[in-house]
Amino acid sequence: MDYTPVKIVSVDMFQTLVDLEQRRHAIWREILDGRYTRERAEAAWQTGKEVLSEIFNAIIAGEKTFIPMRGLFKQCFSIIFERLGVAGDPDRAVDILRRQHSLSRPFEDAPGFLDTIGRIVPICLTSDTDHPMLGSLKDIYPFDQVFISEEIRSYKVDPAGKLFNAVLGHYNLPARHIFHIGDAAADVYGAACAGMQTCWLNRNDSRWCYDFMPDFEVSGLVEAEELLRTLIDVSETGGLQRT
Repeated sequence: MDYTPVKIVSVDMFQTLVDLEQRRHAIWREILDGRYTRERAEAAWQTGKEVLSEIFNAIIAGEKTFIPMRGLFKQCFSIIFERLGVAGDPDRAVDILRRQHSLSRPFEDAPGFLDTIGRIVPICLTSDTDHPMLGSLKDIYPFDQVFISEEIRSYKVDPAGKLFNAVLGHYNLPARHIFHIGDAAADVYGAACAGMQTCWLNRNDSRWCYDFMPDFEVSGLVEAEELLRTLIDVSETGGLQRT
């Protein structure tokens, strides 16, 4: 692989900087109300992941165009309720999910990563989200820029690449100077399609099962920080000079 110094770091929010998984039982306890059990909540959470993956795969295949986040999750909950044989109000479920997203807490390794790398190069946030889901999480760090799917009207998996192209357009740099890190295949796919360096954050020691590959794989943000120290041209950035 050709070495290209990193000048901008783009980072995903959910399951990269903050832990949404920890809120899965709070989410489904509120949605299911008196019908809540841990087993039912786990089944619903897993089904939700599968349904969301199906929807995003349809976007990749060109079978679906951009759907605003609220509409996407309403569609998702309708399918979850049907598959699990559970009665529920998709609109109410979406309201709960969006609010619970915004209550996610940072992973322990996130503040140190942001502080250390952010002193060397600018860090932007690039996330499939909308403002109600993001809430005050946008303030966990003074991001150089925030790029979200709802504003760009494109998700990371969109073959047209509008979300990541917005990042490229803003910074006006060759794509390989931008390093994107995220926990999902969508992060790798979308950033790679835009020509960026890609890093898969694999916190759970999962197996990669796609026909496209990330440039790098790390198990946490401490490892990502160590990797970036080797990829950032300190002579150009002036070392730890950013404030």
